[in-house]
Amino acid sequence: MKKDEDISFFLLIYILLALSLFSCILFVNYYIHHEEPLYYWDYAGYWDQFKNYGAMAQTSFTHFIFTIFSSIRSSSYSGAPILLLIPFYKIFGGSRDSYISAISVIYLIPTAYIISKISTSNLNKKKYEPIYLGICLFFSLLFTPFWAPTLRGYISIGGLIPLGLATIIILQTRFLTKATLVHAIGAGITLWASFLFRRWYAPSVIAIVIASLIFSIGIALENRYTQQEIFRLVKTYAILFITGTVFGIVFQYPLLLRIISTSYSKRFSAYSAPFVYILENLYYNLGLLYCSIISAGVIYAVLKKNYTVLFTFLVAVLITVIFSSIQAPGLQQQLPIMFMLFPALFSGIVIITNGLRNKLALILLMLLSFLTFSFSFAPGNFDDIPYVKFLFPTLKYPPLSIEHFKNYMALDHYLQSITNSSNKMFSVFAASPTLNSSLLVALDSKLANRINWEADIDRRDHFHWGTLRSKYVVVGKPIQLQFSKKFQEVIFIPAKDILTHTHIGSDYKRIGPFFNLAGNDTAAVYERLKPLSSREIQNFAKQLYKYYPSWKRYDNEQISMELASAKVVLGQKWGAVHETGKNKIFMSPGEHSTTSVQINTGSGYRPRKITLRIPSVAKHDCPNTHGVFVNVIAGNSAIDSGILTPGHTIVAKLPSIYTNLSLSVSPIINPNCDWVHVTFSGGGS
Repeated sequence: MKKDEDISFFLLIYILLALSLFSCILFVNYYIHHEEPLYYWDYAGYWDQFKNYGAMAQTSFTHFIFTIFSSIRSSSYSGAPILLLIPFYKIFGGSRDSYISAISVIYLIPTAYIISKISTSNLNKKKYEPIYLGICLFFSLLFTPFWAPTLRGYISIGGLIPLGLATIIILQTRFLTKATLVHAIGAGITLWASFLFRRWYAPSVIAIVIASLIFSIGIALENRYTQQEIFRLVKTYAILFITGTVFGIVFQYPLLLRIISTSYSKRFSAYSAPFVYILENLYYNLGLLYCSIISAGVIYAVLKKNYTVLFTFLVAVLITVIFSSIQAPGLQQQLPIMFMLFPALFSGIVIITNGLRNKLALILLMLLSFLTFSFSFAPGNFDDIPYVKFLFPTLKYPPLSIEHFKNYMALDHYLQSITNSSNKMFSVFAASPTLNSSLLVALDSKLANRINWEADIDRRDHFHWGTLRSKYVVVGKPIQLQFSKKFQEVIFIPAKDILTHTHIGSDYKRIGPFFNLAGNDTAAVYERLKPLSSREIQNFAKQLYKYYPSWKRYDNEQISMELASAKVVLGQKWGAVHETGKNKIFMSPGEHSTTSVQINTGSGYRPRKITLRIPSVAKHDCPNTHGVFVNVIAGNSAIDSGILTPGHTIVAKLPSIYTNLSLSVSPIINPNCDWVHVTFSGGGS
């Protein structure tokens, strides 16, 4: 290949690269505008945070920073990934295409660049390094495993940036054998930053450290390290570990404590799968074409001792093994695996194109990469086209859509009409992609103020007793489950009782029409005819305790079951009563009327103290707020009453024996920020 031909050809490559970047931005807009707004569960989780934190940053930047760092310390869904996206919110607002574009520009494109730098790091052709980087960037920008979770709204790809930087440090220092103090600290910080981004990056962090140790031990044995050199290597890894641990403790101590005390293999047992199935899923997301090229890249790396490819491939294998011991990696959890497989993919491309010198082979592979991208995300079914189903990924991710979309909207409108007219709450005893509460609220955000959220997964969620307090419930037929019944008894048991009119189901009757849903399934709304008694709730609990005996002790230590049979009167318009945690509820009065809760504590949990407070931030958010009037009665005795204002607390001490507890909150002048956080403590059953 002559020099002028080289320059002309690779100028064409960069033009194509620029066009692909522009096309990606256009594609995001096209993709989002062809979706139906089915943003439920994790599809919506961080988009909601994007909107909430974005609005908060504009009204009170100090409160925004404080809230972000509070979530970093203790939340499983840390607000850290949102920080860099806020400028997009400020310029383009909180729309779905603004959110996805922000993830693509801020996180996906830098991720593609970093993995391209890693993949081209040992080509040993410095003269053409920008050219090879451009070619690699073309393939990484069209790598479907990066785009699939991004287009579904997962923000997790951002965690690959610090993970990639840690990989660069490790590779540049020959697996830390030549690392300085700065390198060791830098590796520790970047690995922690991946965990900061999302906690499930922990297996990736462990895998990369183990792989680095294996290679560094190999180097030490090959070069017959002296005792002093071994000590220096051990010290380097110790500094890495201490750095990451210190940052974790300083910034995330409460979260780390919870992680250490939680058995995630049990908690996420519903998401577990045989290892063969996990490998099949990875194959279906890559397709035969990419898997064949990756295999060629790995084989060539073994023959040529390409340590970059061998190291990243080993990390990918270790991540898969470690993560699979907890749960099957889902679409977003596959990101670090795919990231570490990409250098092998590019290595295979280099082999097939004879060191990128075979222009025809290179153009053909670029075309196939573009087709892989197109067939994976474009609307429609392309499996009838020859070789499409054979060569390309089996799993496709076209714009979200669902059968009978109008019927879902009709169900939402019906729920809106009955809850508005009666000022009552509803729940959904269904948890599948066809029907779930998150989906219904996504289609009509006004329902968020009228729903008692259900539990979905037994071991993860327990049972949400507040759902039994709802006046209306939505049930699917057949019963809508995402997993096997044994993992979702919290959905199956109440849904079965209601459909068969047995046990607590005898107190419900169907109202309104049947709604035809996707897959020829149906949904119906049922009305609770009378409040459930304590005895009925106890009998219902026995059905759950057959499967989870340990839940009985847990339930006896909190007020949730008593709240399920409580008499709740919501104030008009803004009235609300929600459980926010163990022995914690949120209460809000109506616009001009009182919200009250009357609890029978005769045979259940009996608290000895109630703490009522309005956070001080309410005064900042609503300068004109006047607080609320609260009243606490135990039995026939008035315990405490008075005006509660933001930043203040009322502590009501209760007698040791009483059978009824009454709480009420009433508005004062205006209803702005008059929400009350109530905590029950002491006592027992």
